[in-house]
Amino acid sequence: MVTDTNYSLNPNYPKSRKIFYPGVKMSTSKPEQNIILDFFSGSATTAEAVMDLNLQNNLNNKFIMIQYREKTDEKSEAYKQGYNTICEIGEERIRRAGDKLLDEHPDSNIDIGFKVLKLDTSNFKEWDPSDSPLEEYLDDSVINVKEDRTDLDFIYEIMIKYGIELTSPIEEIKKSNYTFYSVGYGALIVCLDDKVNEDVTEEIIEIINEIEIVDENKKHKNRVVFKDISFLDDSVKTNIIQVLENNNIEDFITY
Repeated sequence: MVTDTNYSLNPNYPKSRKIFYPGVKMSTSKPEQNIILDFFSGSATTAEAVMDLNLQNNLNNKFIMIQYREKTDEKSEAYKQGYNTICEIGEERIRRAGDKLLDEHPDSNIDIGFKVLKLDTSNFKEWDPSDSPLEEYLDDSVINVKEDRTDLDFIYEIMIKYGIELTSPIEEIKKSNYTFYSVGYGALIVCLDDKVNEDVTEEIIEIINEIEIVDENKKHKNRVVFKDISFLDDSVKTNIIQVLENNNIEDFITY
């Protein structure tokens, strides 16, 4: 773990990544891969240091940067350039640092990818009928996912529920009738479309078979996830479950 409680949050005076090299080196117990965690990441100096050291020493260390969404000073140059929070400065620094490393070392295989996640409330509506008449509340709760949430918001919460690493790849797959998301090489197959019919089973089975053909080492128990209101009716849902079970897909989940 690398933390710096005295880190300056002034974006006009970011620390050099070289200051962090000794700390990053000392924190890595295994030379080939470690996770470096910075609880006070500021402008993400630690992330840049990790990527730079990976390149220099042919390592595959990962980083986790945590930063409160502190607003930038409205008089600062960063604010004038459109960066409203310290987090936004850090995100941009990681992007630029990664691009620079690839530009300077085009033949390297360094991984500069990263994901930006923020802590939020659940994507699902809470059961609280006290604010409105029960009948009205029940009608509103038929759609139990909050209206302002995206497909990816929903998917990440499901990943957390099932202990799937948030760094796992998420691939959007469009078939003839539906859009699917394959999470972690098929650990989750998610379909969030409405008016789902029995034909969805053929496309799910096809996706799973394609994943297993591409990489046999990624074989694992497949989970299929839908919204609870996705199906045309209950009989369609029952038929889908039966077809999937007949094809050895027994983990059928609805939310």
